[in-house]
Amino acid sequence: MFGPHLIIDGSKCNTVKLGDRLLIERILTEYPRAIGMTRIGGPYMFEYQAPDPAYSGVSGLVVIAESHIAIHTFPALDYFTMDIFSCKNFDHEVAIDYIRNALDVKEMDRMLVQRGLSFRGPHHGPLGATDELIAAAEARNQGLGITIGTIPADDPLYPREAIAQAAKMVWPAYGHTPDYGTYQPDAAVVSGGAREGARVLPANAAAAGDAAPAGLAPMQPMQLNPTASTSGVLERLTTMGGAGRVLGKALAQWEAAARAGSPIVLALGPHLIAEGMRDLVADLLHRGHITAVILEGDALLADAYESLGYRHYVRDDDEAAPPVRLPEEWAQAQAQIANLLHAADGAQAGSVVALHLGRALHATAPRPGILTAAAQVGIPVFVTGDAGLAEVGVTSFQASADDANLAHALAGATLIAFGTGCATVSAVAPGACAAIIALGSAPFPGASLSSATDAGLALPLLATGLAQRIPTRARPTPSDAAPTDEPRLMPVG
Repeated sequence: MFGPHLIIDGSKCNTVKLGDRLLIERILTEYPRAIGMTRIGGPYMFEYQAPDPAYSGVSGLVVIAESHIAIHTFPALDYFTMDIFSCKNFDHEVAIDYIRNALDVKEMDRMLVQRGLSFRGPHHGPLGATDELIAAAEARNQGLGITIGTIPADDPLYPREAIAQAAKMVWPAYGHTPDYGTYQPDAAVVSGGAREGARVLPANAAAAGDAAPAGLAPMQPMQLNPTASTSGVLERLTTMGGAGRVLGKALAQWEAAARAGSPIVLALGPHLIAEGMRDLVADLLHRGHITAVILEGDALLADAYESLGYRHYVRDDDEAAPPVRLPEEWAQAQAQIANLLHAADGAQAGSVVALHLGRALHATAPRPGILTAAAQVGIPVFVTGDAGLAEVGVTSFQASADDANLAHALAGATLIAFGTGCATVSAVAPGACAAIIALGSAPFPGASLSSATDAGLALPLLATGLAQRIPTRARPTPSDAAPTDEPRLMPVG
């Protein structure tokens, strides 16, 4: 199309208004009429929860006969950006004042771009749309200071002498010119990207919550948002109550530990691997989000079983029952695992067994999983509870041999436990960790967060949310992460 394209970037706004989807919708509904345009569609509204909550906000588009008006708000950054594109000239100052008043904007950048210089339409002269633009440029050169186009000289919205006397913004002939408004280009920027002096509130924050007593936070109702990311949904859940609030806070703590470069130990209950979590955890290992793993009960064998290409099954008539293995497949897998773990004499630490098995599987197994990923990147895997290793020939499994290595892995770490039982709780000494998050697990003394939320639901939600916010982070070096004892088990053949 052709004509003026007004670009507005605003800050130092009322951030409660920036996050109010209904208010933004009303603004877009009234905006076309206020600047003499014709609304033909919309507003079409979207509320987006971004993987990084700072970039969450409200977006809206209204289609006008002349073109469109669009806005994107970022309440946590005290910022919005807006486009008004029209194929006819309009009073740019009226458009600017309207949004300034609607959102209480204190600082603003404004640009005007003349588009469609080569457009050829049936109602234009031999030079197409440029006929009007050239005429407007000539008028500007006479000191009129505004795009005139086909607006009559006596139009009451454009009294030319008054415009010159009011020292309104002088629009360029083509291109754009920033207008810094009431602040200087080098204005200080504070935490989060907002400018100094901005009052920054999260999207849809309740203004009444500012007066809440210490220890109380206002609960916000959840709104349906088809465009929300998993990370964004979890962020919004922190403003609610119940188990969802704990999940949102758990993601925030996991993210904070990851950004700080702190060690993160993941503890998994006996059934989670069989329930389908192995590939997800292996991905977290490769992304550097875990520095040690604790597998409880049969989880180690479940991972090896699937690495060999076998599957677990769920019962159609009993969704609550743990997954099962087909007897004939499990018998074959037992023989294969026993062959990989042909045991030497002497008691074996769980981390040694896991490391050896992970290396052997990495060389031979068709479906790499947790053990193979951990062995590949040098992350220790500890075993608690009855691992069932006797079924594959490890008759002298010694859980206590890992005590010193596990204590080293937990020192200063955030322990995130999903579906674990008393065996893992007893293996973690009081005060061994910097923080403990227990979801669907037996209670840990001194846990910073705890919820009975099903671990099979919590783990994929939090892992996905974390990967959206921090795709990868630096992994510890193998020398720092690997167990101190090298494996003494040798594969057969």
